[in-house]
Amino acid sequence: MTPARRGAPPRRITIFTHQYPVQTADAVKQLIGAATAAGIEVLVPQEEVEKHRLAERGGCVLGAERHALEGDERGHAEEGDDGPGDQRGGGA
Repeated sequence: MTPARRGAPPRRITIFTHQYPVQTADAVKQLIGAATAAGIEVLVPQEEVEKHRLAERGGCVLGAERHALEGDERGHAEEGDDGPGDQRGGGA
């Protein structure tokens, strides 16, 4: 058996849970705390924010938009941004 290789830690994670918030609420809050303390951005869709009654905190994007959840590296870039990954051209 080959030993597991360690990769770079994630830059961001997204939280999705099942339909029973009573069972996951404490774990979600612990995960957000540990991830943000490690410098990992936590994306939380609006449904999860409401389900777990989450409040704003540093390193956490509450109500994350769909493009951010689908791995758009530009995150919340404004329309017309020619940042990395922009497929419209005009950027470096």
